Amino acid sequence: MDELIKILTEMTEALTEILPLEQEKFRAVQEDKVGILDGCMGREQAFALRIKGLEQKRMKFMEEHGYGGMTLKELADRLEGEEQGKMRKLLEDLVLAVQNFNSYNDESMKLINLKLHNLERAAAPDGGLIYGRDKAADEEHMISRRM
Repeated sequence: MDELIKILTEMTEALTEILPLEQEKFRAVQEDKVGILDGCMGREQAFALRIKGLEQKRMKFMEEHGYGGMTLKELADRLEGEEQGKMRKLLEDLVLAVQNFNSYNDESMKLINLKLHNLERAAAPDGGLIYGRDKAADEEHMISRRM
């Protein structure tokens, strides 16, 4: 069980260590600093590989020890005494770290998508205008449709 605890601790630490990078990414998006954003995303890819490796170790451990297909919560519920307490605390910390990471990442992605949408609208032939079009142009269009 010590090996699993070590893996989960590393995952939690990695997720906590990445938070400043996620904050930097969010600021870069806010301030339209594409170069900084690009650098953040490159470092984020390295982080993703690290987390993927840890997740593979976790899954391998679970399979090798007869816990395959079981959630970490289910595993913690099966443990007893001090081991159960350690595992539950570790899971709480891990869930909080994942939530914090996802929160920053989600906000950055929402802002990126909003800015991308605005760029696409601005690049549209009519400047992306939907409302406020010239009424005469609308009437002209209506007439051309009737013919």
